[in-house]
Amino acid sequence: MWKTALPRFFSVMRRHYPDEVPLELLRQKALLVENFSPKLLDTQSHVIEIFAKCGMHISQDDVHIMRNRFGIPCGRVLILVESLMTPNFHFGETDSSKNTNSNVSGDVTDQNVSHQNETATATFFTKAIQKTLLDQLPPEARTYICDEHDVKCYVEQCERYLTLSEELRKLADPTNLHRIVTVTGMNKSYGRLELAEVIKKHTSVLVKPTNIVFRFKSNGEQEPTAWVLCDTISDANRLIAELQEVAIPKRYQYGSLMGASFLYSARSSLFLSHPELDFITSKSKYQIPVN
Repeated sequence: MWKTALPRFFSVMRRHYPDEVPLELLRQKALLVENFSPKLLDTQSHVIEIFAKCGMHISQDDVHIMRNRFGIPCGRVLILVESLMTPNFHFGETDSSKNTNSNVSGDVTDQNVSHQNETATATFFTKAIQKTLLDQLPPEARTYICDEHDVKCYVEQCERYLTLSEELRKLADPTNLHRIVTVTGMNKSYGRLELAEVIKKHTSVLVKPTNIVFRFKSNGEQEPTAWVLCDTISDANRLIAELQEVAIPKRYQYGSLMGASFLYSARSSLFLSHPELDFITSKSKYQIPVN
């Protein structure tokens, strides 16, 4: 009855029945586009033009581009579309006074109802709109429909990606050597607060969210690896002993609906830092590869 979207299609489950509105479409808050060319994300104008060709008009405040600490776009952009996706129908009780006067309006009411139905259908991302949008995007681009929790995670990831260098320097402090635990297996729907909640639930170890640092890919995408700085060495040992093959929801906001992931913890990371070390970009001719 269900089928999974193709690689270039939206990451959302679709029904075979085109007349029905899938429940997940009612939660649409934004669109996340990845693998976008950084050259096209210098400003929001190119993204606005793409949506304008699809018949959707957005403003600059609706476009949020992820950038690194040098201000260079990472190829990820979030477009808020909640105002566009709000359906024009009401789930509450109907007003009896409106029903009484409905017969008086006659054909005018029928025309308004038909117009509202057309507007309600257009406010969702129909297959025609999806196809038009995907045709305007680069072939390697990936598009995801996001709910409110996904939007919060994206905003947090943008902030943590900017401060990643400072966080790694903090982990490289020699006094933190035996208090750092590497945790793997999280989905991108997990942030600092969610991981701290999981650790407290399964190990009874209290960890400050600010002491959790996630690893990132070069394009700004969060990886399923995080470094946890515990308050004491005993807390780190307890975390490693108890957080092994722990099942957690694959998508935090949906509980067990989307399956499960498994967390593992170990001491498998070593951080080195010194104030005299220079930062060399990946495109520099002076970069020395380390084997």
